[in-house]
Amino acid sequence: MAQNARVQLDTAILAVNDDFGPRTDIGSSLDAWQTSHGGFIAPGVYLVSEDPTANLTGDITLNGLGDSAAVWNFLFTSTLVTSTTSNVAVQNVGSGDNVGIYWTVATAATLNGPTFAGNVLAAAAITSDGNLTINCGRLLSAGAAVTLNMDSISIDGCGNDSNGYDQGFLGPQPIPLPAALPLFLSGLAGLGFIARRRKQAT
Repeated sequence: MAQNARVQLDTAILAVNDDFGPRTDIGSSLDAWQTSHGGFIAPGVYLVSEDPTANLTGDITLNGLGDSAAVWNFLFTSTLVTSTTSNVAVQNVGSGDNVGIYWTVATAATLNGPTFAGNVLAAAAITSDGNLTINCGRLLSAGAAVTLNMDSISIDGCGNDSNGYDQGFLGPQPIPLPAALPLFLSGLAGLGFIARRRKQAT
């Protein structure tokens, strides 16, 4: 089971890396790129090609521009690190029925911010500093542990109401995934729930 899950996740990571078209190289900081491009990040494929102390240090807004099938794909050539003041919000995606948010990380991911959104697919460990809230997404490591500490994670969809205000959470609306992921995730969901309950009990 574990070996099959690893193979499927590796396949999914390759699919996400290869299937999303042209890439915009934004260097190291999503904050700086967002500031210089209208104060939000539109759907697209973004390459984070440098390894800074933190890739996300402030509030990041993923603005779907009214598209309920908006897709963001962030490719990190090294680590993904968010600061303790970093929040990721999703806006302007209508119902959010087919929104896709992917953070594909070549090594490890460290999520320190209060809130985050999307699917983290990392080659190495994924850790949280505690009390992290992910309203729409998953944390998947291909080669190491996913360490949680009193975190709240929902696999439901991201969306907002008809006025364009961020709700952050809308019922049973899944983020679309590459074909290799659904079966893998169905088995992993139960394991993740058990691990979180154990962590909370300690």
